[in-house]
Amino acid sequence: LSTEPDRALGIVEQIRSEVQHAHVELRDLAHGVYPTVLTQHGLTAAIAAAADRSAIEVRLALNEVGRHHSEIEAAIYFCVSEALQNANRHSAASLIEVSLDVETDALHFSVVADGTGIDQRSPAGVGLDNMSDRLGAVGGDLHISAHRSRGTTVSGSIPLTS
Repeated sequence: LSTEPDRALGIVEQIRSEVQHAHVELRDLAHGVYPTVLTQHGLTAAIAAAADRSAIEVRLALNEVGRHHSEIEAAIYFCVSEALQNANRHSAASLIEVSLDVETDALHFSVVADGTGIDQRSPAGVGLDNMSDRLGAVGGDLHISAHRSRGTTVSGSIPLTS
């Protein structure tokens, strides 16, 4: 604090942001894991709310996708949330772009962080495994594209059957 007050202030702000994020996650968990905004307002609103908690600027391209089975909505919501958390924690990004759309009988999402890309030669972390498992459980797929100097794209899709 005495030698680098600006740096200390930045660290305190980062900690404050992470504590606020943890508080929101804990509150959602206490309400039955499935976030209230997702239950009441749907996937588009829930993703927008998750983006509001990001310390990094988020640009949204969220098309209204209607309501779907709770397992499908939860899978996409939690994947987008995890990708946003990863970008905030690890990417040194200045911008994150999140998209959501329905195309050709499938629900698609992407989270693109412009910072440092993940090293795809390293084993996948628990968060990436969880995202892949979550989408796989509802018949979907996860795709990760990364380049150390151009950032990371996490995208996924879930087929919609009638």
